[in-house]
Amino acid sequence: MAVSSMTGYGRAERSTPELALTVEARSSNHRFLEVALKLPREFVSLELEVRRSLQARFHRGRFDVMVTAKRLGGTEPRPKVDLSLARAYLARLRELASGVGLDDEVTLPLILQCPGVLTLEEETLSDEVESHLRAALGQAFEALQGMRQTEGETLNAELTRHLLTLEESAELIEKRRPELLQRYQERLRGRIKELAEGLSVSEERLAMEVALLAEKSDVAEELLRLRSHLAQFREQLESGGPVGRSLDFLVQEMHREVNTTGAKANDLEVTRLVLIAKGAVEKLREQVQNIE
Repeated sequence: MAVSSMTGYGRAERSTPELALTVEARSSNHRFLEVALKLPREFVSLELEVRRSLQARFHRGRFDVMVTAKRLGGTEPRPKVDLSLARAYLARLRELASGVGLDDEVTLPLILQCPGVLTLEEETLSDEVESHLRAALGQAFEALQGMRQTEGETLNAELTRHLLTLEESAELIEKRRPELLQRYQERLRGRIKELAEGLSVSEERLAMEVALLAEKSDVAEELLRLRSHLAQFREQLESGGPVGRSLDFLVQEMHREVNTTGAKANDLEVTRLVLIAKGAVEKLREQVQNIE
């Protein structure tokens, strides 16, 4: 299973003798799964079903789904007048006018403004319409999913490229580590001898102190943890699926190890390699934000 991007678009159209249906679905980056639906009034009852359909296919992202329905063949809903309700409003309005000492100026426009007097007949969706809507939703979601997977392949290639840069930098730093450690020990030995001039310091004690101080500047542990994070990152990419959050966590850990390596290693070449590694980590961080 390949990784998927959180960005995509899908569209589908279906028609019945009653309606021309269009479904558009867009997705963008989001930390969790968030759905915004825009449905015609007659389809509101299907909202929960649409949400569940999305949740069954996707794990993360912001989804905007819009369904439009154009009526065909003179099937527009007809207005409906509630005469008994209108008469009741008229009686109460006249009673109110008389009670406050106003002239009786109750007009038809005023009555029509009263809630429930003039409404549209409730439309009952046929099984055929619901079936076509479900099919259109499925097609749009499938197209959306296909685009997200295609984008995911591109992201995978980009992530692999930056991962390789980071691995190469870590390998070169590792190769340089023994030389750096030796040079640092030599500098420490000379400095300690200089400071201890005139004092009696055994060679064994001197070697022990030098080794302890040099160990604090060694980046072996940082490089070991960095290699472990890199291996886990590759495993996650190969396993695919909704791995965006775990990849984001691994990138944060990589950033920490690279920073510590740069702070410890007092060497111009290692500093150059650390800067390259930091650039690769930053690129990984940017791309991972788009992964589902």
